[in-house]
Amino acid sequence: MVDSDWWVGVALPPLLEVVGLLALSLSDTVDGPPTALDVLPAAFVLLSLVLIPVFAIALYVDARAVARSAETWTPDPRLWGVAGVVAPAVGLALVDSPLLLFVGSAYLLRRFRPRDPSPAGIGPDAHEAVGEADDRGASAASGRSRERVSRWYYGVALTVAAFAVLAVAVPLLGAVLGVSANAEFVYETIPTVGVFLPLVVLLALVAALVLIPVFSVSLYLDVRAVRESAVGWTPDRRIWGVVAGVHLLNVLVPMTWLLSVPAGGYYLWLRHRRVGRP
Repeated sequence: MVDSDWWVGVALPPLLEVVGLLALSLSDTVDGPPTALDVLPAAFVLLSLVLIPVFAIALYVDARAVARSAETWTPDPRLWGVAGVVAPAVGLALVDSPLLLFVGSAYLLRRFRPRDPSPAGIGPDAHEAVGEADDRGASAASGRSRERVSRWYYGVALTVAAFAVLAVAVPLLGAVLGVSANAEFVYETIPTVGVFLPLVVLLALVAALVLIPVFSVSLYLDVRAVRESAVGWTPDRRIWGVVAGVHLLNVLVPMTWLLSVPAGGYYLWLRHRRVGRP
């Protein structure tokens, strides 16, 4: 069994894109004044665009987890990671291209393809080896479950995610509405996009501001919890305390997030590598 839930990040963006595009096509065939429900299809499509970085990262991390597991399939994480970047980029360039759906579906179908527990040609020794491998996997899983030392990392992850959404949505907003020709095209064809995209930026900005103290407190408490645990990793309290303090300065000096947020992402990467699933 693969100890990874990153496949959710692979499945969600294509699903939102398909649902949004289908709903938009259906809404175009319905006559009548627009309603509040007409915003939802465009919201789904825009959310799928915002989650494209999550798709690429999740595809790479999940493929790496599958390759390191006892599964019979060993995908190349680098290959799938490149596919997770190239497919959305080409899809955006071609407009309405289903490459994101194709790549995500191909990976998930292969990942969850059922295996025959008793294939022909496997003798008792092989079954015994498989049983031993399962026992080792169960022991490793139980060991990881005992290492769930803290959930304070969620505060760090939410803040990093909020700033990641801003990093994608703000340039997208500038490209879509910052140019008069593009803005005119958007408001004439799908005006809900012109309404919803600034709303996404606003919500992400509010979340990033609200989470400023949450990030700092969560980082400090999570570092302390990890140091007090038996996972064998002792992150430097002084270094990460400075990162937490620097992030608090965003209240006075907003651009300090350029230092603290990447550092928070690096901490999450280190934590995942040293601790595993929290």
